[in-house]
Amino acid sequence: MLIHIRRGHHAQYRRGAQLVMLMLTSGMAAAESIDVGRSGAQTIIARAERAWQSEAGDVMHFKGALELRGEHWRVNADSALIEGQLEDPERVIVEGAPARIIVGAIDDPEPVEGLSQHLEFEPRNQVVRLEGAATIVKGEQSISSESIRYSLERNTFAAGSRGRVKVVTKPRSEQR
Repeated sequence: MLIHIRRGHHAQYRRGAQLVMLMLTSGMAAAESIDVGRSGAQTIIARAERAWQSEAGDVMHFKGALELRGEHWRVNADSALIEGQLEDPERVIVEGAPARIIVGAIDDPEPVEGLSQHLEFEPRNQVVRLEGAATIVKGEQSISSESIRYSLERNTFAAGSRGRVKVVTKPRSEQR
């Protein structure tokens, strides 16, 4: 299933979400596409085997071969919850073997890539939290630990709590 999510027009979003549920229960093909509202310049695309919305409408669930794409980020995982408005999520929580996130502009030569078993991404705050065999890679630098909190805005991290932390980087003279 392919769902296009655009900012705004909440009523269209609700109708679109209900259509998703109907399409899933009727067993329609996995390549269906639904426009669920208008976004300024950003579209979030979700592709998964199953999708459903919570009763309150503030959480969207996805399961199976998941791919989420925003304007400057991409997530691949086994399952996900999106908290908040789907067109402007507060938090994306994913599980995978492993879950993977890539954040950076299309023309960014060194996007940030994260891998872990459990991943939480806050697009508004530009923070990624990784738990379970966690690794962050940016260019020639990498951080590995059981848990990592990475600020995309500041390009800083905090790692560890259990186990060891491994940081690999090239000296500045080798990076030029």
